[in-house]
Amino acid sequence: MNKLAMMAIVAMLALAGCGGDHGNDGHSHDNGHSHDNGNSHDDVHGEEHKLGSKELDGGLTVAASLMGDMHEGKEAIFEVTVTRDGKPPSDLALTSWLGDKDGKELTAIGRGEWMSEEDCFDVHLAVPREMPEGAMLWVRALEGGKEVGRASFTLPDHDH
Repeated sequence: MNKLAMMAIVAMLALAGCGGDHGNDGHSHDNGHSHDNGNSHDDVHGEEHKLGSKELDGGLTVAASLMGDMHEGKEAIFEVTVTRDGKPPSDLALTSWLGDKDGKELTAIGRGEWMSEEDCFDVHLAVPREMPEGAMLWVRALEGGKEVGRASFTLPDHDH
């Protein structure tokens, strides 16, 4: 398979779960893979590496974890929780990307897919083949289509 075709496939996987109608709970989770096998998300994808939590305007708290290890040129999977007063807001969307310290995108922006069984967003991003030092996970919270806050998280060391 040529390099261009492989990049297109990786980009499609990174954007899987984009769009879609939010259900009654304000979130949707129909990205083609099931987490209903009795295993938690970290059982499916590997050890959880907590990246921390941040307070945003409007009383939002965002916490992120890397699920498994991150490898250049492969897909990285993150779980992101967003709460207000201890509960997930019902009309919240989430976008994420890997970027430099200023937020400049190193990857395509991916949309988090809500996982109601775990009360968090599932984010899949393609890791660049050459990840620069200091790269971060960026998360943008949207309510009613408007940005209500963004946060960045330092990534753990990754395999080259």
